[in-house]
Amino acid sequence: MKNTIPLLVLNLMICSFAFAQDYSVLWEKTIGTSTNDRLHDVVVLSDNSLVFVGTTYHTDTSGYYDFYIVKTDMQGEVDWEVTFGGNDFDFPDAVIETYDNGILVGGSTRSTDGDVSNSIGSSDFWIIKINSNGELMWEKTYGGDRYENLRSMTKNKDGYILVGESGSNNRDASSNAGRKDAWVVQINKIGNIIWEKSYGGSEDDGFNSVLVTSEGNLLFSGTTESSDGLISNHLGGIDIWVVLTDSTGNLIWEKTFGGSKTDYAAPNSLHEFNDNQYIICGSTFSSNYDLDQNLGHNDALVIKFYNTGKTIWSYSYGYQYGDYFSDVQKINNSSILLFGSSTPIHGTIANYEYWLVTLNTDDGTILKEQMFEGGTDDHSVKMINTPNNNLLLTGSSTSLKVENDSTFYDKDILILAVEEIPSDNSDLTCEAIVSYPNPSTGTLFIQDFSYQYSDVEVFDITGKKLISERVFENKIDLDMLIPGMYLLTLQNEDCTEIRRNRIIIQN
Repeated sequence: MKNTIPLLVLNLMICSFAFAQDYSVLWEKTIGTSTNDRLHDVVVLSDNSLVFVGTTYHTDTSGYYDFYIVKTDMQGEVDWEVTFGGNDFDFPDAVIETYDNGILVGGSTRSTDGDVSNSIGSSDFWIIKINSNGELMWEKTYGGDRYENLRSMTKNKDGYILVGESGSNNRDASSNAGRKDAWVVQINKIGNIIWEKSYGGSEDDGFNSVLVTSEGNLLFSGTTESSDGLISNHLGGIDIWVVLTDSTGNLIWEKTFGGSKTDYAAPNSLHEFNDNQYIICGSTFSSNYDLDQNLGHNDALVIKFYNTGKTIWSYSYGYQYGDYFSDVQKINNSSILLFGSSTPIHGTIANYEYWLVTLNTDDGTILKEQMFEGGTDDHSVKMINTPNNNLLLTGSSTSLKVENDSTFYDKDILILAVEEIPSDNSDLTCEAIVSYPNPSTGTLFIQDFSYQYSDVEVFDITGKKLISERVFENKIDLDMLIPGMYLLTLQNEDCTEIRRNRIIIQN
């Protein structure tokens, strides 16, 4: 199903959109050790505290990467931090609160000692249960003699569901269709396996999101490279793969989304939007099949579909360089808030920045968006709603540090607290501009230009004004702009009407 990218459907833009700030930053904090630390997931506990899980790098004999777990309050003040691991790579990817108010952290381990009591194969699913003070209660590994990597977890009535990928067909993994299959393990509340199943074809397949639907079924998302086995329609390269099963893992349907290149569903980004409708986000390099164009390198991606697997719409969003979405929240029955990272260009620097985007879910058009600069290179993970209706943007940030005359890059967990600024457009008469060609290489024409003259302003994504001039015809010269997306506003001669919309400049 091909769709027109909403960034280019400029006549759908509504008045509430502006490149100006819609959120103000309340505070910013980084958390980490003296080595590189990267956030993978975060959960809000029932007492409104936060638990962040990620990796921390060690250069001593304890191993290369360990589980790094930090508990904070809603203001980012650290209560405690702990590490778990062994003599090799240990990667956490998911955290949930248990039924008895403990904390379950899941990931993968290659270690054979330390906190890992039972190494099964080359890499195993590894879950640890800790109490509210960060003390280890128990830990378990799951897998076969090859590679298993846990990517996501959720609760259900029987205990917990673990999902990821497996290359084994022995021990805990009963079957394998190819190189790596998507693997689902249902455990009870004390970690014993109830059932497990693998899904896939002859190439690499895996799940990185799972949710229990309102009907009690299990919905999984991930990626597939296979064109056989369980996969009925391989589009090319790496596809987004969505699978619906009943509560015990029996297949109901499966569907691929994307194009002929690499398409990626973000971890833990699968959400039920309304009854029988679901949203998934991620990134894409494709410009065919479900996607109509590629705006530059990898684009952020959103797909809306029914519980039958039928696509409602799928669009890509972004700028000249890399963009992706990592989390999505429902605002109301007609809009969602997306959190991701984007690389708009500031001079000659191209680094990721936190990116908030509000979408109209009827047609996928952007209502508003905003960028936030934290460190040198900011990678988003998840949004957290606070009790006082603010928003915490969490992820990882790379910053440039100097210690003992040595310059190096250091990665930490980054928390950015923002609050929404109420907007008042009650006195503004605002309509969309219909402009062409769009994208443009430098000259833009305004349809139905009926003014004696108009004051033109052009803003970049940060809200910086780049052009301010008066025009007397429908032709506007934009040769001085570098490739990217901008906001164009026109104000008529008696200052009673403002028109605004996006414009795309390309080479």
